[in-house]
Amino acid sequence: MGVLNFVLGTASMDHQEVLVNRLAEELAANPTDRFFYLVPNHIKFASEVSVLQDLQKRQQVSGTYAQSQVQILSLSRLAWYLLRDTGTYQTEALSTVGANMLMTSIVQHHQAEMGMYANEVNHAGFVGHLTSQVNQLIAANLEPDDLRKLTDQAPANQQGQSWVERLKILAKVEEWYGQATANYSSVASEYQQLIDELGRQDFSDCHFYFDRFTQFTSAELAVVKAMIVNGASTTISLNLDQAYRSQTLPAFNNLFYTAGRQYARLWRFAQQDDRVTIKADLRANHPRVAPDLLEVERAMVAAARYGSIQPVQVKKPGTIECFTAADRTAELKLVVTKIRQLVAEDNYRYRDILVLTRHLADYANVIEPLFAQQDVPVFNDHEKQMVNHPLVVLIHQLFQLVKVGFRTETVMAILKTGLLIPQKMEINGKTISVKQIPKTLSTKERQKAVSKTQSRLAYQFMDDVFVTENWCLKYGINENDWLSEKPWNANLDGLKVGSKAYQKFLDRRTAALNRVKDYVQSVLVPVVNRLAGSRSNGSRRPQQMTGREFAATLYQFLTSDAHVTTQLKRWARGMARTDLAKSKQSQQVWQELCGILDQFVDILGDENKLTPQEFGEVLNNGMQAATYSQIPSTLDQALISETGIIQDNHRKVVFIIGATDDVMPETKKTSGLLNDAEIDRINEQVGHDRYLPQSVTSRIKNEPFLAYLSMMMGTEKLIMSAPLVANAEDNNGLALSPYMLVVAQHFGLWDAEQSRLVDNPPLRPSGDDSYSQVKSFVGSAQSTVGPLLRVLRQAKEAKQSVSERRKWQDSVAERKLLGPAWAEVYGALQDLTANTQWESELNHLRAGLYYSNQTTRLTAALATALYTVKDSHDPDRRILRSSISGLQTYYRNPYQYFLQYGLGLQEREQMEIKPSNTGTFFHDGLAELLHLAPGKDLTKLDEQQVAQLAQQSAAFAIKQQPDLKRYADRYARFRFQLEQMNGVVATMAQILKLQADNMKAVPFVTEQPFGSGVERDEDATVDLNQISLALSPLQLSNETWQRSLAVRGRIDRIDKISLARNDQAAGDQFMVVDYKSSDHPFDLANALGGIDLQILAYLNAIKDQLSSLDEGAHNPSIVGANYLHLHKIRVDYPFKFNDLVKANNYQFHGVTNEEPGVIDSLHDKHNFFGFSVTKKGKVSAKNGSLLTTPDEFQRLLDLNRQLLLDAANQILDGNVALHPYRKITGSRQETGLDNSAYADIFRFDNVLDQQLYRELQTDRDQLTGKLKGEDK
Repeated sequence: MGVLNFVLGTASMDHQEVLVNRLAEELAANPTDRFFYLVPNHIKFASEVSVLQDLQKRQQVSGTYAQSQVQILSLSRLAWYLLRDTGTYQTEALSTVGANMLMTSIVQHHQAEMGMYANEVNHAGFVGHLTSQVNQLIAANLEPDDLRKLTDQAPANQQGQSWVERLKILAKVEEWYGQATANYSSVASEYQQLIDELGRQDFSDCHFYFDRFTQFTSAELAVVKAMIVNGASTTISLNLDQAYRSQTLPAFNNLFYTAGRQYARLWRFAQQDDRVTIKADLRANHPRVAPDLLEVERAMVAAARYGSIQPVQVKKPGTIECFTAADRTAELKLVVTKIRQLVAEDNYRYRDILVLTRHLADYANVIEPLFAQQDVPVFNDHEKQMVNHPLVVLIHQLFQLVKVGFRTETVMAILKTGLLIPQKMEINGKTISVKQIPKTLSTKERQKAVSKTQSRLAYQFMDDVFVTENWCLKYGINENDWLSEKPWNANLDGLKVGSKAYQKFLDRRTAALNRVKDYVQSVLVPVVNRLAGSRSNGSRRPQQMTGREFAATLYQFLTSDAHVTTQLKRWARGMARTDLAKSKQSQQVWQELCGILDQFVDILGDENKLTPQEFGEVLNNGMQAATYSQIPSTLDQALISETGIIQDNHRKVVFIIGATDDVMPETKKTSGLLNDAEIDRINEQVGHDRYLPQSVTSRIKNEPFLAYLSMMMGTEKLIMSAPLVANAEDNNGLALSPYMLVVAQHFGLWDAEQSRLVDNPPLRPSGDDSYSQVKSFVGSAQSTVGPLLRVLRQAKEAKQSVSERRKWQDSVAERKLLGPAWAEVYGALQDLTANTQWESELNHLRAGLYYSNQTTRLTAALATALYTVKDSHDPDRRILRSSISGLQTYYRNPYQYFLQYGLGLQEREQMEIKPSNTGTFFHDGLAELLHLAPGKDLTKLDEQQVAQLAQQSAAFAIKQQPDLKRYADRYARFRFQLEQMNGVVATMAQILKLQADNMKAVPFVTEQPFGSGVERDEDATVDLNQISLALSPLQLSNETWQRSLAVRGRIDRIDKISLARNDQAAGDQFMVVDYKSSDHPFDLANALGGIDLQILAYLNAIKDQLSSLDEGAHNPSIVGANYLHLHKIRVDYPFKFNDLVKANNYQFHGVTNEEPGVIDSLHDKHNFFGFSVTKKGKVSAKNGSLLTTPDEFQRLLDLNRQLLLDAANQILDGNVALHPYRKITGSRQETGLDNSAYADIFRFDNVLDQQLYRELQTDRDQLTGKLKGEDK
């Protein structure tokens, strides 16, 4: 006959003392009996030490103490202990990972029978939820037939029908799962075996003691009942304020509702079983916590009943604290600082401290760095998933290759894991291989040589991988390219380039690309073919293999083919020198994978054939459930965990962080397949002994109790905190948890009028902080220097001018700016500078106070060496060769010019049609159009002929850029872009014909280069000289360099207006046309500010070479330059010329020399230019254009020439200032920073760096005065 005892008392009382006393008494009375002290698995080790220590004191035994009759175990460990020698316990256990894999196989096989879940089968996380739900049903002893019976009781509404279907599906899945797991043991089956063993064998000499269990699952409760009936005695400790016998139950708003129900359930069972004797309840009356924590308990009990009690004052300062912080990072910083201070000042050990939060995931990214910054050892109790380990990523992506083919993103995801490293590489004609290392070396020397070679191979190959990725992104490399036997070429068309140095660079890049491609073909392609079936015949039908065959293929690939294990070992060796715990992670992942493969073979190895996709999903779902095992690295360390996990309650200080109302109380929905209402309905209908885990509704009732237990885990101090927002970027405020408010209000820590905490530490440090306020920011030197520098910066801004702030000051002068508290902190940090490393670090950090976003000027000699080349005809001359766009870049921002043209920094290449590609396409297309037209004369062609020529021109343009055609052939979005570009060429062809039919200016030459080194168009038969300007010489110590600027470029189109030859005064007029793919009006402010140099520079290039350009020209002159916007607007088809004439977007915008006869020659049948002429002959410029007198026109060209000269002199003088232009027109602002690819390098602060802008003059009167030569 069993005896049942209860130990009742609140969580503040010492239950262990009563249990150990009871244990000692029964041990003394029955010295040959067996005694089992049972605790939750999570605290088994700590409880074992604590219970034996208490038992030793109770028995008054000194010296070394051991017990053979007493075992401290968890329930699962008890099952092993009692069943280890029985035959029923010898079956193989099914792990969580194995269960997930098995369930994946089940749902794949029965997908058609999954009803409403058929489409969910392949969704991430579904199998895990389904497995968990089925295991809960099994643990609750709910058989498939039980679920089917429940369907008869479902309501007749739509929700009831959905529930019926769900239950029927779960019943079938549980049945399939039970059949598949019949030969494996699980927690539920072990508990059932234990129940059977307890009933079969004689356990009348066994005494069971339960401590720290807040509730039991249905399966655990069945085990407890078997112990009560079959053991000599069972003593159960519950955190309960009173007994609930007979039919009484605690009210829902009772803090001890859950524990009361547990007590009532067990008491009722014992009362109804004649084999059980119930003894009088024992009371735990001895407090294990400080008096202030007893007050916390009183407050929580009252609050749960919606009552209140008289507020009290904290008896011992510092015992109860509540504070808020700006965000979670700031909150944890304050907590870790407080921990460090407790250990330093109050004689605590780190192991005395427990940090709890509802969800550690909210702090996951900051726990390690913040504790490390304070030199506080910490053990993170949160389980870490293996899913992001490179080996897991590699396997997942490998089966993606099998599924979708050799997509570049998938191949790169595999290679960038760093686990696939060639064992041999050819670099610059030399072979590097581990096998080449002489075997005659000593073991130590050989290990060193092997490590060095492996590192070199890894470094070189990963560099090759990153180069290859950029190249693949640029050219849109696809599966056919990866599988092609044709070698890759960095210059995709394989053509040689002119520059030898650049060709060498391309050759090196080509070698890198082919090293990666060859490795993929030799290592990845074979294993994918083995897994998926050879693709040599073009078949995409996946082959089927047994699980054993798949597992063997994968294992061979990882070990023998790809040498992944070699790289894992190398990682572990390298990491062991700095982080022993992390060095074990790769080993754990490998062991877990091997275990999964072994279990997979055992479960599904030879039974069914699987497709690669099915095998990959089974394996992936298995790895999704895998976690790292964690072992504390030291005995003295703080513990950080979650409030839902039972912890040892002997720690002295408890921090509860993240105490906000969104998680305390927790209100998340159930994640299983059954919703909360369905869980409650099942629990109501199946009886008291069988029940599923709590629904959200039930859990919410238990939330105050869970918070209360967390508050009572410490014995001396409780410190609660909450962030005001989740992070610095989040604007959504967080409210305090009601449980934290209860504590704060009870101890007078809450100001109701201000709705804030009293004596809250400052959210941010301030120079006027008192000593007590400063203390919250003072921890380790590394953590304290940040707040100190922030305060010092504030003090400098408040007490010094901008110029004073930027002058370097010594530490003595800086301390005088601070209040006494921070000055003392600064002095303490200065005292640590005996450590030279810290002194260097402190000075480096202080330098940030004096940082200004200023560049360092280059010396003239360095700038000349960087930008210029030697003149082949004059060894003492250096030439700066530049394009006009390069000099425009200098005026936009000199620092960008340095980065782009001096250092040669470029954006990462990507597969895209850039504006430069679009512009080149349009230029080539329109140039070819005029080449194809007889004599460049479109007037002789009709619309259909022009359209045909436009098609031929577009085809020619695409041939000039093979990349565009390659993109369009492979990707629909690029085909669409190319169609749009073809449409622009077609539209502009008609526009050019319209212009030819209606104006005197006709195209004379297209794509005309000036200067050497510019690609020549077949139409440009004349060599024009570059713009050559003499620059200031550079005087060196032993020689003088003459310097000059050579501007080269290519003019899109030059039009000619031939006037009647009978007018001897008249002459041929030439006009520059520059095509633009975006709207580009002529802006005088931009032209005089250096931002738009182009068309005026073109005029400067040809004005003195017109006779060379056209030897037959009569009295030639330049009359202007214009931009023409190339684009396609919505128009009716067929084209209506009158509509097109009215389209302002097809008009020329630029500068026109208003000398006699020019306006008349340009203003013909229709006016396509940027000026208007009234009936009375009055001429005025339109928006985006400029009319000038001949003197103003010449002045404009002279100013342009001077701008070219000034930019070159500044460049060669070494001016690399971060000095972007800014142009403000009304409410509109544009700057040299807009759309810059170098913004991350500039680090331009729009608040602090306003003075760095070069303001562009936009006042119309001043601009006009400068044009007229009136500026001073």
